Amino acid sequence: MDSSRMDGWMKHQFWLLAGLILLGTVTLQAQQIPLPSGSGPFDVAVIPETGIAVTANRNSNSASIVDLSTGAVKTTIAVGFAPTSVAINPVTNRAVVTNFGDDTVSIIDLASQSVVATVAVGAKIATDPTFHYSPRAVAIDTADNLAIVANLNGGGISLIDLNTNTSILPDQLRAGTSPISVGYYPAQGLALVVNYTSNDVTVINIPNRVLVRAISVGTNPVDISLDLTNNRAYVANSGSNNISVIDLQKLFSTTESPVIASIPLGVPPSAISVNPITNVGVVTSSNSRSMSLLNFNDNTLYPTVINTNIGDAPNGVAVNVSNNTALVVSPINDYLYINSLGFINYLPLAIDDGTYRANVGITNISTAEGNFQLELFDKDGKSLGKGTAKIAAHGFQQINNVNRYILGSTEVTNTIGSVRVTADQPFSSFISLINNVTNDPALQVGRSTGYSNLVLDSVTNAGNFRSKLVILNLGNAIGVTSLTAFNPDTGETLATKTDIFVPVGGFYLSNDILADMGQTGKFGPLQIKSPNLQPLIVVTLVESTSNTGGFLEAVGIQ
Repeated sequence: MDSSRMDGWMKHQFWLLAGLILLGTVTLQAQQIPLPSGSGPFDVAVIPETGIAVTANRNSNSASIVDLSTGAVKTTIAVGFAPTSVAINPVTNRAVVTNFGDDTVSIIDLASQSVVATVAVGAKIATDPTFHYSPRAVAIDTADNLAIVANLNGGGISLIDLNTNTSILPDQLRAGTSPISVGYYPAQGLALVVNYTSNDVTVINIPNRVLVRAISVGTNPVDISLDLTNNRAYVANSGSNNISVIDLQKLFSTTESPVIASIPLGVPPSAISVNPITNVGVVTSSNSRSMSLLNFNDNTLYPTVINTNIGDAPNGVAVNVSNNTALVVSPINDYLYINSLGFINYLPLAIDDGTYRANVGITNISTAEGNFQLELFDKDGKSLGKGTAKIAAHGFQQINNVNRYILGSTEVTNTIGSVRVTADQPFSSFISLINNVTNDPALQVGRSTGYSNLVLDSVTNAGNFRSKLVILNLGNAIGVTSLTAFNPDTGETLATKTDIFVPVGGFYLSNDILADMGQTGKFGPLQIKSPNLQPLIVVTLVESTSNTGGFLEAVGIQ
């Protein structure tokens, strides 16, 4: 590429990225863990203390046990027909899977990774041999080791003693019409059963086996999540596109409605879960292929919708409180998606030396004041220091010499790192890497979503231009990475590089990536892949010998 073509291209990229800064909003980090092909995962549950997740795979009549620390499926176990939900008792280390198609539940011992019992949810009806109870959801009373199963077609709940793996009722406890989800409130021994067709939540006293009341909610409720720390229940209403907030301490009130708020979503929800520590809720929507965040401190919807790396029909969701992530599954996609529930941006390259300095800009796009933390990491993922900032609602703050700010220095620190920005409010951010000689800024928008397969439109070492390459690993395992450079005219492979291993939270930096791949005087596309499927952010800083430059960001591809 000759100098005039490259110079024009650089100017175009600079203004393009400047425009993106004004438009960009925060997204969430996502990692993909592949499940068996054709499994059709429909629901997921997690044990935060051990980092084990279990998925109910509707299409393959199976359940997968996933080790979140390694990002790998430990085993996949055959269960009953068309499993639709899963719950875990962390005390006994056992999972219960509802088999919608054959009226049973499968009880899985997670230690031995095997099904230890299959229990029918109801007795066969002699006068109607075609009748199905259709167990759709399950909650567990961990203290009494009791499974509470909501039967969609049966119109009630079944109770299963998990100590003996037997059904303990001669018949169901009646609920509303089409029970589709269930939660358990141990403080008062109550099951809250969500009824899709009757548009209500049935409250049942489990020790006494009696109906307490029915609570009207929105239209066609599909899921419930209980926050036992703050005594709240959240019901996702797919017909009215909203969330009903229930005060659990008002369940017996005769003067006040337990429903204390309704949060509009604008899209039909599929599932809901909550982190009681942060009081942030997450709602999936299969119809809109999106995920929304809810602020349960004031029962409002955060002004951001996430539709990246959560599948084509995101359905089941569970919160892992140990690292504030949401686990999402989609029956169309055979992946478990892991998404950060903290508002987070990564800025891959911040340099403070004789050649460069780095400034960071942050815009609070929320209606509330935001608390921000900036952290600097070295190439090995080691934290070098932290800094904080407060930004008014809809406000903006620029932090000059961000490396020095974080490290508390007034002098040049001679550091190269990546910056992570986290906040309690949604925001957008950018980094400006400034050449100290020309004051030429190279701008890069903060991102949180990584991909395991990406492409850069162009890298170069032709004429007066060179391409620095930064690969930032957002995953929880070493990012095994391969590079392929292509001829821009023929599409043929120019060179490959496979000996790249990016540490967790760390980055790989090449000052001239094509030279490192054995190429000189070349330019063209570069593909970046992680064979072990770690989410990566990849950028290139294209610079000229006259100290002008700009960032180009790699885009994720299928």
